[in-house]
Amino acid sequence: MSAPTKKEAIVVPHTHWDRAWYLPFERFRLRLVRLTGKLLSILKTDPNFKFTFDGQTVVLEDVLEIRPDYAPSLRKAVSSGNVMVGPWYILPDEFLVSGEAIIRNLLIGHRIAGRVGGCMKIGYIPDPFGHIAQLPQILNGFDIETFVFMRGMGDEGEELGSEFWWVAADGESKVLAHHQITSYCNAANLGYVYENGVARMDYERATEHLRHIISIMDRYATTPVYLISNGCDHLEPQPEIPDLLRYLNKNWDDVRFILGTPVDFFEKVRKSRKEFKTYSGELRGGRYHYLLPGVFSSRIYLKQANFRCQRLLERWVEPFCAIAHFLTDHPHPSHQITYAWKTLLKNQPHDDICGCSVDEVHREDVIRFQLVEEVGEDLLSDALASIASRIDTSSSAPSDRWSAFAVFNPLGWTRNDTITLTVPKQWLEEKGLFVSDDGSPLPFQVLAADNGNATVLVRAKEVPSLGYRTLYFDHQAGRTVYWATDVKASGRVIENEFVRVQVQSNGTLTVTDKINGRTLSDLNFLESTEDAGDEYDYSPAENSLTVTTHTVRPQVRLTEKGPVRASLEIRYDFPIPESLLPDRKSRSQRKVKCPVVMKVSLLSGVPRVDFQVTVTNNAKDHRLRAVFPTDIFTDVAKVEEHFHIIERSLTLPEGKDWAQAPVPTNHQEQFVSVDDGVKGVTVINEGLPEYEVAKGDKGVIIYLTLLRSVGWLSRGDFKTRKGNAGPSIPTPEAQCQGTHTFRYSLVLHNSNWREAGIIRLATEHNVPLRVVPARRPDQKHPAPSLPVCWSLLSLSPEDLFLTSIKKAEDRDSLIVRFFNANDSDSVSAAVCLWKKPRRAFTTNMNEDRKGELTLSTNGSICLQVKPWQIVTVELVP
Repeated sequence: MSAPTKKEAIVVPHTHWDRAWYLPFERFRLRLVRLTGKLLSILKTDPNFKFTFDGQTVVLEDVLEIRPDYAPSLRKAVSSGNVMVGPWYILPDEFLVSGEAIIRNLLIGHRIAGRVGGCMKIGYIPDPFGHIAQLPQILNGFDIETFVFMRGMGDEGEELGSEFWWVAADGESKVLAHHQITSYCNAANLGYVYENGVARMDYERATEHLRHIISIMDRYATTPVYLISNGCDHLEPQPEIPDLLRYLNKNWDDVRFILGTPVDFFEKVRKSRKEFKTYSGELRGGRYHYLLPGVFSSRIYLKQANFRCQRLLERWVEPFCAIAHFLTDHPHPSHQITYAWKTLLKNQPHDDICGCSVDEVHREDVIRFQLVEEVGEDLLSDALASIASRIDTSSSAPSDRWSAFAVFNPLGWTRNDTITLTVPKQWLEEKGLFVSDDGSPLPFQVLAADNGNATVLVRAKEVPSLGYRTLYFDHQAGRTVYWATDVKASGRVIENEFVRVQVQSNGTLTVTDKINGRTLSDLNFLESTEDAGDEYDYSPAENSLTVTTHTVRPQVRLTEKGPVRASLEIRYDFPIPESLLPDRKSRSQRKVKCPVVMKVSLLSGVPRVDFQVTVTNNAKDHRLRAVFPTDIFTDVAKVEEHFHIIERSLTLPEGKDWAQAPVPTNHQEQFVSVDDGVKGVTVINEGLPEYEVAKGDKGVIIYLTLLRSVGWLSRGDFKTRKGNAGPSIPTPEAQCQGTHTFRYSLVLHNSNWREAGIIRLATEHNVPLRVVPARRPDQKHPAPSLPVCWSLLSLSPEDLFLTSIKKAEDRDSLIVRFFNANDSDSVSAAVCLWKKPRRAFTTNMNEDRKGELTLSTNGSICLQVKPWQIVTVELVP
């Protein structure tokens, strides 16, 4: 009889490298350089040693900046397969960064890994706090078919086992997932015994430890292959591991131990089994490991800055630098854009963007965000000026005396929206008019005037998709136009054709949907509840106390009244308990005043109620939220996520015996929406990622978190988590004291988010038009050659949403990416460039060509797109 086949344990020496966390970046980098030196020394004496650099490539840049002499040895080690790097640039928190940022992360990671010898094609991302539903589709976009993770599995893990197919929202993209149930540190410091601070190897201790973790893994393993992770946060490689494995293989009967990498592990798994169970949806459970959901609102200023920077690079810099390059021969700033992206990505690891590090770390994050905005704005200014300077403004000039502006729209549809301009006050005294390039007058109103200048708000009309149109100020018009407008304002009431808003005596709003007559009241009050948690998690105190603005008596005044916009200002002091008491069981009796200035606005022809709320937070240890009671009875919230609208149940899992119990707060991209099939309510946000939807007697209530004030990196003495998630270090700047401004919006609508066009309304709220001066023709510049109004790219039908247009990384062509938000049907997509491309291709997200597309007679390309499918195409102008 033949001997039974042994089980195999792939032992993976690795480090999980947080660039910054409980220490600032530079202090951790010194350790990283030391680790790398030790690794290279081990490889000199043992050429068969293997090591995995945490799926990241930024570690190489960080090391080589200090030790460039390590470059040849690292290149040799990566090329030979001894050292695994990539596929990421950094390991991101997936929820708190955009889908396009995740793609740029992998794009940059692949190219760095390729330059040093090879990229690990494993979706290796163990420590982030949950995983987005569309990650399998993104990984497949880089020809990655496997995935390693630790956090995010709920009760479904008991049924799935440690290996399963994880399927994306499109129903087809999938990765073979390995759940690290015993953690990515399951064999950290294996066999080490410390005596007087010095480590020595104890083989018996190592054997005992491995028997314990394998006994746990046996309960979940779907194949006779184990992933043994010999490493943890900031740990150096153990040179004794090869000798230990030889010892184990001599003394262990039923398991063969192999020094390897995650690639080796999946090769063994695939060979041992072909069929696995299937799971679809996001990974947001906390049965086996902490999920740490409070990071969605820790240090909210980081989330807002990250949102601004992503919007700048994705919606403006990349598209218009590419267009200027192909349209006007403007040199494309590829290296500068990559630098901006790398700088931004360095703020997107989970210990940075999550706001769960020491104060020094987040001060550096703020500086990096500022750098991204400085570089991005400069690049964009050059690109837009290059396009605007070539517009033939004289071709549609309204008179002999005029000034011209180019209004740019980066979105994939034609839009009517507002722009804000600063012009000489003298212009308005001339009684001139703003007119469109077709000669029609444009409504405008003066917002402010001082020091010889005036700030005006202009209603631009029909600005083409991903394009521009010219706006003129006709100095000779003689202003006699009376603007017919749907905007009305009087006292404490503003309205347009869609809604009527009235401010009540306590500052709350009553909003009437004028289309169908429904009214909601008590909207947008603020509530403050104590927060006895830490940077990772919110927690109520033993004696919880919530205070609201229902008792305030605000000052209300009408601040804007014109044909374009009407605004009310609501101003009051919100008295909030000063802090928790020293025992952290109750809030202080002493209250501090937190001034609130709330601007509520309606635009002509827009069904949103827009809010700009400025709060001076003088309190500590609390969570501040805006509250919207609704008339909707439902069991689910519909929430924008990455390339997807996800439905989340309002009923939480029981969470029995979970490492961390479920909480009602969750993540959103631009909006959360509720409906009952007939009517709906949506709250849109700008960089405010945390919401809660709770059931109430009169309908569900939407809560939007504005900020969370805490004073500790981690604690172990509160209700919502057992034990610490990191070291107990004071973080006074996480109290977020000072002045903060928040932008969000409310929409009352019929039917659901799709029928109401909520994605468009939310994106228009968050991506305003931009305007730059357009010059008169002169002899100092190239002859004007561009029309006064032009769509540079159009995308149809309306269920398709453009997420990226950029110059290709490695070729002189355009990359265009979009997804299908029709959740039930495939659609026939049509993409049309400003001129007929010479060639067109489908590509993956790594921009590798997959197939050539046929061009129609008008130059457009057509292809079928399945529900929630993400499509990337390449156009060669």
